[in-house]
Amino acid sequence: MGRPEKPVDQPVYALKVLAEILRSMRREANLTFADLAARTHYSASQLQRASGGMDLPTWHVVRAYTEACSALCDEATKAKNMNFARVAHDAASDAMRSVRRDARRSTVLPKPQYVRDQADLSGALRDAWARAGRPSMRDMEADSLGLLPRSTAHAICKGRTVPRNFRQFVAFLDACNVTGAALKPWYGAFLKVFGMPYDGDVAAVLGFFTGSSARESLLDFYLENCTTKEEETQRLMAIARLYPRDAMPFWVVVGGDQAVPFNTPIIGDLLEVMTVEIPRNAEGGQRQTLAA
Repeated sequence: MGRPEKPVDQPVYALKVLAEILRSMRREANLTFADLAARTHYSASQLQRASGGMDLPTWHVVRAYTEACSALCDEATKAKNMNFARVAHDAASDAMRSVRRDARRSTVLPKPQYVRDQADLSGALRDAWARAGRPSMRDMEADSLGLLPRSTAHAICKGRTVPRNFRQFVAFLDACNVTGAALKPWYGAFLKVFGMPYDGDVAAVLGFFTGSSARESLLDFYLENCTTKEEETQRLMAIARLYPRDAMPFWVVVGGDQAVPFNTPIIGDLLEVMTVEIPRNAEGGQRQTLAA
């Protein structure tokens, strides 16, 4: 087996776990790195670095390493080892991506509350991107579920354009880890530069959000200029009719003692984020319905 390996000295825990898993598989298979190299298309030094814990190996190297160590195992053990290696490599990849992003993170705080025009808004968005550690355009596109194409994200980060589309504007901020109540000053900046977003865009963004604080923040912004309860209700009706039916409910209409989902699919457990109280009908004293 040659000289014993040095203990894994790696502050990134997920990468240390990956190295320990690879080492454990090699010990159980009773193989040297020369043996592994003979069973794979990689050199002994490459395979040794893969389990050294200093750098993140590619998945191709990890897979070949695992297959070589499991060559004489039964099918169930082969599948188990490959699954362990896959999960460990994914976790290590995420951890190292986070470390690299932290190293690129800017200390400059974006100031959307001071935005006056498109140039100011462009600068604030670029500050938000830098503050988030300058995530890649590929990651931003993936985080936005396709709402923000990587070409558009690249143009925004380079200061070549400002998203006029409210959906892309929010998707960009979400990809920069600006969420929840922190979004409210950004809504104000968008309003100052481009005006109130369309009802359909507000409904789509509500469907995009998964957290209650982000939805409540957007609804607070959308309703803050309403002067009467009736005006609030009319605005809610407008976006409710456009709300994506395949999204989780973001409010419920209260009727009697029951909470009934409005304009959303019937699901077992309702995610009650915000309750909208419908004014009583002047004729019969019953609550109005918001039938689309």
